[in-house]
Amino acid sequence: MTGICGWINLKCEKQAPGVVLDTMASGLVPAPVVHSTMGASASTALHVQTSEGRLHVLEEHGLTVSLAGQPIWSNTQFSAQAKQQGHAAALMSAYQQHGPKLLDYLHGPFILAIIDHNKNEALLAIDRIGIQRLCYGQTTQGGLIFGSTADAVRQHPAMDSTVDNQHIFAYLFFHAVPSPGTIYHQQKKLLPGQYAHFKNGKLEVKTYWNPQFNDTRRGDFSGLKTELYDQLHSAVKHCTDTTGTIGAFLSGGVDSSAVSGMLGKVLEKPVNTYSIGFAAKGYDEMDYARASSKFYGSVHHEYYVTPEDVCDLLPRIADAYDEPFGNASAVPTYFCARLAKDDGTDTLLSGDGGDELFGGNERYAQQKIFEFYGNTPGVLRNWLLEPLIFAFPGGGNIMPVRKARSYIEQANIPLPDRLESYNFINRIIATEVFTGDFLSSIDTGHPQKLQRERYADARSDSIINRMLYLEWKQVLADNDLRKVTRMCALAGVNAQFPLLQDNLVDFSTRIPPSFKVKGLKLRYFFKEALRDFLPPQVQSKSKHGFGLPFGVWLSSHPQLQQLAKDSLSDLKRRNFVRPEFIDNLTRQHQNEHAAFYGEAIWVFMMLELWLQAHEQ
Repeated sequence: MTGICGWINLKCEKQAPGVVLDTMASGLVPAPVVHSTMGASASTALHVQTSEGRLHVLEEHGLTVSLAGQPIWSNTQFSAQAKQQGHAAALMSAYQQHGPKLLDYLHGPFILAIIDHNKNEALLAIDRIGIQRLCYGQTTQGGLIFGSTADAVRQHPAMDSTVDNQHIFAYLFFHAVPSPGTIYHQQKKLLPGQYAHFKNGKLEVKTYWNPQFNDTRRGDFSGLKTELYDQLHSAVKHCTDTTGTIGAFLSGGVDSSAVSGMLGKVLEKPVNTYSIGFAAKGYDEMDYARASSKFYGSVHHEYYVTPEDVCDLLPRIADAYDEPFGNASAVPTYFCARLAKDDGTDTLLSGDGGDELFGGNERYAQQKIFEFYGNTPGVLRNWLLEPLIFAFPGGGNIMPVRKARSYIEQANIPLPDRLESYNFINRIIATEVFTGDFLSSIDTGHPQKLQRERYADARSDSIINRMLYLEWKQVLADNDLRKVTRMCALAGVNAQFPLLQDNLVDFSTRIPPSFKVKGLKLRYFFKEALRDFLPPQVQSKSKHGFGLPFGVWLSSHPQLQQLAKDSLSDLKRRNFVRPEFIDNLTRQHQNEHAAFYGEAIWVFMMLELWLQAHEQ
């Protein structure tokens, strides 16, 4: 993992700059540091570290430039210079020639920081898809503090570390804190494809990359099919340009199978693959992982997560994340990464991103069904169907009529709000969950306002492409990528994401939406294009992933029950949530739907554990 932290235009009055910088660096992602550099002056400081063996820093002509990750230059001059003199030299030349426009030529997963000491100016940026991350905050004195984690930024003595109630609510809504906010009142995060330009005491945040999608209904399927294999090969090959031993996550799904198989092709040898199982009905997919491993001839490694593992790991997870994080699949991700680390693997390739690029989530097909109703003539809907369905005598007790009512009610909610129809927070009355003081401090509509903004930003008229774009910005950047990168760092391995390399992302925007989701067939193009490359069992399986059977285990495991009880009892005393709601949630888990209400308990429990770990 790569990390940076520092500040500009801000003097340290009570502590030496080097001491402050050391303290900030302690809040970066936990990882074994291979290289680091540090420099601090009266009003400017920068610390950069990496465990990936790719640290490029240069100080010349009053400039300090740093570029970390796996950058790729599309400009021939800068590409040649990077090969001969290093990426920092190429970055310095690019900045001197183009300023912030240099980002047009920079690709791949990266984070950069450029400080112009002569002009008291700085440029900070992350990659297009948000594999890297950057938090920042401005001070009342006109300074800028920045870091790869919110923990690093909050360590600066000039930064207010007050937790923001609005973003506690956003966390409960999304199970992660969505960008551009952070859990802290004074901090923000860059969105994928954004940069921050600090000049003359003022900060300007802009988007440097926003793709144009191909919305046509037709395309050269045969040509695109051939190209996909080559693009996948190129993306995986780029991810192997690292030191140490490389392996792959293997859940038995389409994405992890494609990545694992291609890794074997690139390295031209059997590769190590790692899978997690659960001794719980409906959650274990080890048979698919084994079938995929056998098909590709990988050296397969397995571990079965237990309830005891969960109890032991939860405090460490809460401490490791710089913001509250409620995705329970962080647990199996960690144990899979630790399995790889214990086996001597340094880097793991992940299949994350395939669903969001090529249309693999069930909700994409569901929304097409709802949109069909929306395209029905208004006269037919308003004067015939809806009066008939909603006025039908006793319809609430008749299954087909009840389902029809539910369908119409959801179809009448516009996108993207409809995507949250089953969100737990949306399905309950806020005044029954939260205290009056908490509700008076927040805007309950803010999370969905963020979604509407992201959805509207998509340069496409297709609902499929708009949903994909929305998930790039929120589901991937704020949730899935944070899950994998943080848990891999905690286990001591690096994570790479072949399916999210720029060449594949750009390629996906050229595929017509009718190829991505054909009728109601999810990921149609991806599966058809790789039909001869993917294991037959994997092609026909339904999507599952590393889901954790927490709700099921919570029903019968005393240690888990005690941990949940203690955490929720502590949360009751914080004046966020009404105690009677927590009590009712526990009863519903015991008496109704263990998996559904177990997920809600997990999200509230992880909030409390995070607050405790971060001394809030």
